[in-house]
Amino acid sequence: MPRGRWGWLSGHPDSLPAAGGDRKIIRGAASTVEAVTSHTDRVNTFRGAAPAGPSSADAQSVGRGNGEADGLARFQALATTNSGHAATLGRLDGSVTREEALAHAASIVETVEVPVSADLENDFAEDPDSVFVTVRSAVAIGLAGCSIEDSTGDPDAPLYDIEVASERVAAAARAAHVGSGLVLTARAENFARGNPDLADTIDRLQAYQEAGADVVYAPGLTNLDDIRRVHGARRPGREQADVALRAR
Repeated sequence: MPRGRWGWLSGHPDSLPAAGGDRKIIRGAASTVEAVTSHTDRVNTFRGAAPAGPSSADAQSVGRGNGEADGLARFQALATTNSGHAATLGRLDGSVTREEALAHAASIVETVEVPVSADLENDFAEDPDSVFVTVRSAVAIGLAGCSIEDSTGDPDAPLYDIEVASERVAAAARAAHVGSGLVLTARAENFARGNPDLADTIDRLQAYQEAGADVVYAPGLTNLDDIRRVHGARRPGREQADVALRAR
């Protein structure tokens, strides 16, 4: 799994680049345009990032042409945060649209030379076909990774049923693993959504692993014994899947 140094970015959306294959990522400044690296290179770098300890950059307004981006060179990879992005737009978390999130991520991809992974919430979709479209769009803009949550956005029914959630992860995995693709992280949101059910969380993580996720992640875990149980619950036979843990 990509466990290098991470920076958390948010900024203002920019224009969404046209979909393409294994194109060169272009970085422009004033009248000069420099080809930096290919999408395949970024994905491979992201998959193989060596452990280097946690690190973060809380740069809330980094975008194309912003000089603050130069200070992010020390990170091996960057990730967007949708809550931070929404805040820069004067909105609450969960109010950013799919088009805005992808445009925002695209502007960062074109600004920096390191791999970028995007927080895409529940992929802004209910059904698996629409999830597929979101993740294919993420690949097209040059992202090296993205996430999919099992949260619905409905406070009365905050999580998809595990069967539906697994179908959605499977659709995202199909989209993520075409060509150079990207690293897909599937999130089990129980603890982050007020339902601290460890057994169900583990069942979900295992189901998402089987559905094809590269990384499975349960945000909100704070108890060390719970973290150990989750880390030890990876099913055999899917060696490409790993467990991401971040105690809050």
